[in-house]
Amino acid sequence: MAKKKGKRPNPPKKPLKRRDKKPEKKRKKSPAKKKPAKKPSKKKPVKPGFVIPEGAVHGGGARPIRTPDAMKENINLVLLAAKRKITSEEATAKLEIKQPLDVDVKTYKNLSDSIDGQLIIRKVPRGVSIHDVLIDIAAAFRTVPESFITVGLRYSGADGVKGSEDYRNKGMSIVHTNYKRSSREYNIETAFGYAREINKRLHEATGKKPQEIFVRYHWNKTGTRPIRKNAPKDKKRRR
Repeated sequence: MAKKKGKRPNPPKKPLKRRDKKPEKKRKKSPAKKKPAKKPSKKKPVKPGFVIPEGAVHGGGARPIRTPDAMKENINLVLLAAKRKITSEEATAKLEIKQPLDVDVKTYKNLSDSIDGQLIIRKVPRGVSIHDVLIDIAAAFRTVPESFITVGLRYSGADGVKGSEDYRNKGMSIVHTNYKRSSREYNIETAFGYAREINKRLHEATGKKPQEIFVRYHWNKTGTRPIRKNAPKDKKRRR
């Protein structure tokens, strides 16, 4: 009988010969390049603070002030310069008064090392408009970096000023604007503009005339804006 032809079985596979790996050659490490030593930079010694010389105008690009003592002296000099302008012969003639305004300057350091300096105008003569006074004295104040400014009015009377967000001090009702950064002249003008609006509205509502006008500079180490006393709680605090 003839054998049936079929598929031949595949021959068994021979195991592949593995090539022995060549030993890796150790690479020689290149010597580390030494970096040239940095030359010590010549830095100028930083002064503890920046103080304006008498009669000079403070610019917004001055070196930041960080020490309370230097800041106190700086604010005091700015306020004294403003006092000289307000009580000058030109300012007195412009307001059409015989004697210059009664102006006082106070600058002090608080327990928290913050600084408050204020210029106070007392006893505005009769016949002189508070609105005109606020317009004339606004140009006397200059910018102070890292500080805030507010303009306020003090009213006499035991009843205070009804319908206003005021607080009392030494028997007087005090109303003042929100603090604004005094590093820009625009903010100083805005503060005086709000003070004129406050005076106008309270005069229309109560018929009272403020006894004193004050301009206050404030500085603190953290640079946070102080909150106006008795400010409405629903308003968000702006930085």
